[in-house]
Amino acid sequence: MTALRPIETEIFTHAKVTRGKVSPPSSFGRPPRLDWIAIRDLAVDPDYQREITPIGRQNVRRIVTEFNWSMFAPVVVAAVGGGRFAIVDGQHRVTAAALCGLDKVPCAIIECSRSEQAAAFKAINGNTTRLYSIQVHHAAVMAGEPEALRIAEVCAKAGITICRYPKSTKGMKPGETVSVRALGRVIFKFGDAVVVPTLTAIRQACDGNAGMLTQTIIYGACEVLADHPEWRSNQKALTAAFDQIDLDTLYHEAASVAARTKGTSTLNQFESRLVDALEKQFRASKRA
Repeated sequence: MTALRPIETEIFTHAKVTRGKVSPPSSFGRPPRLDWIAIRDLAVDPDYQREITPIGRQNVRRIVTEFNWSMFAPVVVAAVGGGRFAIVDGQHRVTAAALCGLDKVPCAIIECSRSEQAAAFKAINGNTTRLYSIQVHHAAVMAGEPEALRIAEVCAKAGITICRYPKSTKGMKPGETVSVRALGRVIFKFGDAVVVPTLTAIRQACDGNAGMLTQTIIYGACEVLADHPEWRSNQKALTAAFDQIDLDTLYHEAASVAARTKGTSTLNQFESRLVDALEKQFRASKRA
């Protein structure tokens, strides 16, 4: 088990890192109180709350089908009189709880005016830290979700490492990638027989092809090798062929042509160039 990491504040004391001193306000306002509140006493203020959109309805359905109290964050509400409370944050969670037949939900009750409620809604929903797909993937692996475990299994076979935090292609080591969604797509579409030899060849060639495991290259290379099983029948020969191909140049040529040509895409152009390059290398190997 990885050692738990404590909350660290030291980094915020360095002005060069934080772009200036971090100074808390003179007042933190009134602290919320926690309580379980009946759903019938909760309401939505349409002046600042959003409607539940089609995407929101999908989210509600997902919460319902996967409902578990361990995944239910307390709803932020504000008292509005008459024993009723306006939902500041958690409309989708409360709707899902009602659909599950529950009559109460845990709430953090804040004391503020309607304008302050709107400001709280904006702050809670606007100041969230973006959660990247790679971070979601690693959490899903830890949770034992089948799709994430499948991706991890295939990556282990090919010697690929999914980064734990965003990196630029220039900062990546051989075998590292952040393209977890592309990996999920190719594994689902093509399976191990295509994905493992393809990723293995890319990783083993050209000193590891650092930074080349991008969405376009992963998907394009797997698409090409799915159509050419003869090229992936010999891992050593496939890796040798990739060792003579500059994937970075192929990608930038493809992107340049796609940018000035209607009816095509970088992916299509990359696949076409990769086919030509691999055909050339396999022809040369047969003559040798």
